[in-house]
Amino acid sequence: MFRVLSALLMLSAVPLAAADWPLHRGNATQTGTSDDKLPEKLSILWEFKAKNSVESPAVIADGVVYVGSSDKFLYALDLKTGAEKWKAQLGIITASPGIRGDRVYIGDADGKFYCLDRNTGTVLWTFTDDDQTGQITAAPNFDGDNVLISTHNSTLYCLDKNGKKVWDFRIEGPIYGGVAVTDGKTFLAGCDSLMHVLDVKTGKELGSVDLKGRAGRLRRCWTGSCTSAPCRTKCWPST
Repeated sequence: MFRVLSALLMLSAVPLAAADWPLHRGNATQTGTSDDKLPEKLSILWEFKAKNSVESPAVIADGVVYVGSSDKFLYALDLKTGAEKWKAQLGIITASPGIRGDRVYIGDADGKFYCLDRNTGTVLWTFTDDDQTGQITAAPNFDGDNVLISTHNSTLYCLDKNGKKVWDFRIEGPIYGGVAVTDGKTFLAGCDSLMHVLDVKTGKELGSVDLKGRAGRLRRCWTGSCTSAPCRTKCWPST
């Protein structure tokens, strides 16, 4: 994987504030789309070299890029210049971070989930489930002040803003990707070949859909529908 993060945030008339992308795939519903327009001609503004691979997309908030690396650091970079604002040594990172308010959240390969002050990089709290959390390759998502994180130990965790477990939901197989959140529900797809629909406040299962195959992640939800990937892209009603 590449060690270089290239800023393909190209020269255009669009103000930088409009480029905020605080979650993996942009938003809680994981649509992966933006209303911002790209210029006709693209050019690289800057590059940032980590000491090892950068394996997941960065997120952006208030003119700062946040990206993790398998060199064990989470970096905060200036969006305009690529200059390093701070770095925090955590663990091997292959997941995307998530931004909520003045905090940045990210998990590592040792199964530790971190909450940091996004202005300074100071670790505010760390969550593990009795050291059995399993590798985290999924990006977090949010419901209000609660954060949702899925792990390789087959469990989706809902944590409050202080890192205390609110609820968890376990499936039969690892969970490699994150969840989508919309209309009071969260949608989870993993290696048990099911898409689970949960009440996001309680973690109670409201229903499930047979995917006829394992899913790496829940790709996106929009009004009335959800899709998952891989190995197939499918669409189902979300209500």
